[in-house]
Amino acid sequence: MYILGINALFHESAACLLKDAQLVAIAEEERFNRIKHGKKVLVDNPDEFPLQSIAYCLNEAGIGHGDIAHIGYSAVPAKFERRKERLATGAFGEEWLDNAEWELGQQALERVPGALRELGFDAQFHWVDHHGAHAASAYYPAPFDEAAVLSIDGTGEDETAVYFQGNGQRLARLAGIPYPSSLGLLWEVVSLYLGFGIYDAAKIMGLASYGDPKRFLGQMRRIFEPMPDGTFVIDHNLVRFGRLEYYPPNAYLDGLEQLFGLPRRQPAERLTRDQEDIAAALQTVTNELVLHMVEHLHKTTGSDNLCLAGGVALNCVTNSFVFENGPFKRLFVQPTSHDAGTAIGAAYWIRHNVLGEAERGSMDHAYWGPAFSAGHIEQALAARGLRYRLSDRLEQEVASFINEDKIVAFFQGRMETGPRALGNRSLLANPTHPQMRDILNAKVKHREYFRPLAPSVLAEEAESWFDIAKPTSAGDYMLMTYPARAGKAERIPAVVHVDGSCRIQAVRRETNPRYHLVISEFQKLTGVPVVLNTSFNDSEPIVCTPEDAIATFLKTQIDVLAIGDYLVFKQDAEMQPEPNPEQSLQQVLARKRFTRINDYAVVTDRLDYEAIDQVFPLYPEQQFFLDELVLDKIRGAEALEIGLGSGVLSIGVARAGAARVTALEINPRAKNTAGFNIVMNGLEDRIAILDGDDDVLRPVAGRTFDYVFSNPPFEPTPPDQDFFYHSAAGPFGLDFIDKIFAGIDMILAPEGHLQIVTAAPGDDRGPFMLADLARKHLQGKTTIVVSKASLNYYEALDWLPEKGLFTSAQTEHLKHLAREAGIERSFLCVLHYQRQGSGVETLWSDRIYPSPEVPLG
Repeated sequence: MYILGINALFHESAACLLKDAQLVAIAEEERFNRIKHGKKVLVDNPDEFPLQSIAYCLNEAGIGHGDIAHIGYSAVPAKFERRKERLATGAFGEEWLDNAEWELGQQALERVPGALRELGFDAQFHWVDHHGAHAASAYYPAPFDEAAVLSIDGTGEDETAVYFQGNGQRLARLAGIPYPSSLGLLWEVVSLYLGFGIYDAAKIMGLASYGDPKRFLGQMRRIFEPMPDGTFVIDHNLVRFGRLEYYPPNAYLDGLEQLFGLPRRQPAERLTRDQEDIAAALQTVTNELVLHMVEHLHKTTGSDNLCLAGGVALNCVTNSFVFENGPFKRLFVQPTSHDAGTAIGAAYWIRHNVLGEAERGSMDHAYWGPAFSAGHIEQALAARGLRYRLSDRLEQEVASFINEDKIVAFFQGRMETGPRALGNRSLLANPTHPQMRDILNAKVKHREYFRPLAPSVLAEEAESWFDIAKPTSAGDYMLMTYPARAGKAERIPAVVHVDGSCRIQAVRRETNPRYHLVISEFQKLTGVPVVLNTSFNDSEPIVCTPEDAIATFLKTQIDVLAIGDYLVFKQDAEMQPEPNPEQSLQQVLARKRFTRINDYAVVTDRLDYEAIDQVFPLYPEQQFFLDELVLDKIRGAEALEIGLGSGVLSIGVARAGAARVTALEINPRAKNTAGFNIVMNGLEDRIAILDGDDDVLRPVAGRTFDYVFSNPPFEPTPPDQDFFYHSAAGPFGLDFIDKIFAGIDMILAPEGHLQIVTAAPGDDRGPFMLADLARKHLQGKTTIVVSKASLNYYEALDWLPEKGLFTSAQTEHLKHLAREAGIERSFLCVLHYQRQGSGVETLWSDRIYPSPEVPLG
């Protein structure tokens, strides 16, 4: 008998198929449609089904719609009515209840059974309680005959957490916490308050390790009141979850601002100790509350076994704290604990709680998604014109590549279920390299400095390398954190978080033999039974198909793709992005110029666009700038660009590892063009554009940055004449730099770095006027790197009338001023400045660039 479970209520749309007691397939819709979380959280779309996930489940079993006997959907419409009745009592504000929205939501839910019939299903349909589905997903696959079960997340129909007791095939509800008292929703609201996205709880968890919880612990505890019955209530006036919206993300934050005495952080603002300490306090209170809940659950049930599910159960810090400090002896956490797991639970609930079937299956691994044949992989590689080779020693070769500090994309077998990559859709790297986390973030992941990367460790070696007080299968799924043992942390610095903890994956030979062998081979080479493992994606859902894997491999700086038994090397790959950007842009943006630089691309105006608001094509100066990036200063930095232009430099700095870039631009056309380029390169969450000003630093007054950079206007301008958008650079092309130098020490962090690329006038000695300007303003250490190729300054000035910028008379006046100043040549320069040290040094670069007046590409 086949049972299909579906989640489509809020987010993480998913499907699961059971055949009798055995799992057949589980998949999340986001992996197929490439939309994070599968769909938007809207009141009127619970009938937007995970159609591709359903189709995959049926295909995996080799069956059709008519073979399904039962379908479970993880929501009960009548329970939403109970929520409405509770909110209508008058104990809450008006924002909690919108009758029109309630009607829309109920109507959409009522459409679900009929819509499934229209798809061709003739199965018996069942509404399954949201938290009941979470609990079933954790209890029925667990290796326990009986257990205490806790489901805890943002919200179900009318409850936010529910206690259950499992015994044999029966799962009985004990008690629940009514909406709107919600620990999960508080994490979403605090994420917005701290300047992150509504789905960024994992970021807050990582940030918390940097903070001191004691500073804001008293305030955070005021939000919750633990109750003697093991539940808790929330001060609704502080958080007002009724105002929480997902699209666009929005929440009531006034209460938190008053509580902590701090305004909300804007996404483009620098992270400070304030945000770290608030995150730490939230993590601490979460640990306390969940421990309070499970202690009561243990007292109520008397069980030694605990099962956890729901979004809060993805908090590996809390899981470890609760298990190691609590009364339970054994723990099972559903690997797909977020709402996708309710598809699993809906199917199990029907089998055991509705049909009364006693035989239970198991879930001793997480590999329930699609796999792809060698023929499919070969076709996908051939379609992109990639050279590849078959390896009969793939595990040994991959281990060797990791030991050589290469980043390996590892695409094998069936895709994992849940939010963690567990060795089949993973990026693998060397955990012994101290900078590997920064290298990965710069080349592929483009994540914030405070987010840790996980170690995959041989299961038989886990307790020798990590301090594990109570072993649990949750450690197989990156759902626990453990300290690295003394003497071991120093050997695997890339996977040890700032607090010494590691979110481990214990890899077992019996569940993933190929991945286990890779780690074993790495151990032979290094003595370390650990590899760094992070998800195979780049600001997108984890890759699903060979086509997804190849596309992400090509658009990032991954060194090797190990896909099935095939190896593809980046140096052999013909970069053919899909879809072809040149063709698309020629069709849609006929008057734009498309230019590749390094491993990304931008659009600018074409050379024949001569309006004063033009966005200039790329020139060798931008390549010179990127070649001179100081990577160890950029990684994790809060950066500022003065004069965004096409966005090419901000994109390069973000890709090099900056946590966030704030970019100033005064030209509306440039802001539009740069915005397009930022989105095209997938960096809209990390680059913020602010309006520029003729007082160049005014928009960021009062803020400091770790890395400030600029490619300012440097066309010489006749004295006392403004240029379009206040970009007059003065008679020697240095006035804009003069403005930056005059105020740089007010916005540059003490350990910060300034980098400017410009053309600067000089003589045979070099760009003496730029050096003199640095001596005038800059108190720290200045290094000017000069390209050996230079231009005759007067010939360069002759281009100005040809460009239509100035008259011949004005140009002759500029030549006269240059002769008086002793100027002979124009040099392409990159200036570096830091506040420590002193003096001005000029260095000559060995790099050779094309003519500076000819655009790249």
